[in-house]
Amino acid sequence: MTRNLIRSACEKGSKPPRFLPHEGFVDELLFGANWWTTKVDMLNATVEHHEGLRFAKFRFEVNFAWPGTEVIDSQGSKASDASYQPTHPLFELGYNVQKGTSRQKRWNILTNEALQKLGLRVIANHIAMLCRHRKRQDLSARKAGRPQRYSHAIGEWEYDLAHLKKEYYDKRRGKGFVWPSTELRR
Repeated sequence: MTRNLIRSACEKGSKPPRFLPHEGFVDELLFGANWWTTKVDMLNATVEHHEGLRFAKFRFEVNFAWPGTEVIDSQGSKASDASYQPTHPLFELGYNVQKGTSRQKRWNILTNEALQKLGLRVIANHIAMLCRHRKRQDLSARKAGRPQRYSHAIGEWEYDLAHLKKEYYDKRRGKGFVWPSTELRR
């Protein structure tokens, strides 16, 4: 209930939301210290121990290039994604595209668990990698005259990716929210 109220409040604002731990709020209120510009290291350190800030960071993190699922026909190359793993934290949360698993059930897992625990970037990159991996397998099967086995899974992954992109990537990028970084720039 509380998480839904926070989510609703964050998504209704016309300006990008600015999240702070209570220490940062008091520091800004009493002393004018802006953790977003002068104490970014403290803000990022707090994220590791503050569930609400971790939720906000992963929920609104959009400063990355959205992954594609296209596969280039490489004339028989067996290339695959180096990051392919048969198991992944996303699957451990119950996410799968097996026949019989509804889109609504997957969406609930993605939005109510995976986004907060893994973040949008991890989820999008993993699902896109799965698409590319299975598309390569189907392409090889088609060339060999065998039936394609993964069209259902690929279609469901691409559906989920499109939905995530629309709801959590495009909308946030349009508001200009970017989580601060502690990286040194030269």
